[in-house]
Amino acid sequence: CKKPIAWFDNIPLLSFFVLGAKCRHCRKGISWRYPAVELVSGLIWLFSWQAYRGAPLFWFQTAFLTLLLLAAVIDLETGLIPDKVTLPGIAAGLAAGFFYPALHVKTTGLEGIFASGIGLLTGGGIIYITGLAGNWIFQRESMGGGDVKLLALIGAFLGWEKVLLTFFTAPMIALPFALYRRWFKKEEIIAYGP
Repeated sequence: CKKPIAWFDNIPLLSFFVLGAKCRHCRKGISWRYPAVELVSGLIWLFSWQAYRGAPLFWFQTAFLTLLLLAAVIDLETGLIPDKVTLPGIAAGLAAGFFYPALHVKTTGLEGIFASGIGLLTGGGIIYITGLAGNWIFQRESMGGGDVKLLALIGAFLGWEKVLLTFFTAPMIALPFALYRRWFKKEEIIAYGP
């Protein structure tokens, strides 16, 4: 109905249940996705806080996981991973390497940002090359630019070794979901981000 949401109708989880999963104004249903994302996001912050108690790694890990959650949910819904998520995420990964070089087992900010940069190039590069190969094999676009930037973001936070591990393990973990979507839902396009 395009009516502005009042602050008291925008309290994570609580408002969804208080409103009975319906808009206060038009009574149209509110998707379960909203409280699910709010719950997962809250759990990310809670578990990260319990693990790191506000240490620098808390902020970097929480930002990283929150960005991944955003990218996954948006990609599932729209088939796109927006630059509004990936580009600030890449910047945050580079900043993490510089301000917390221990993230990459380095001692200086320059070593840390260099490790983040190598991870960024490795992640973005390997998925870009995979996309080019897929385009040639399937004779159509097989990998979007959002996927390239997402793996670059992951590389900036995790470094080149762990982004390679991510690149090779993610498809194996995703295979059952991809096969389900292909065979039972008859979907040709599978969101890579989630």
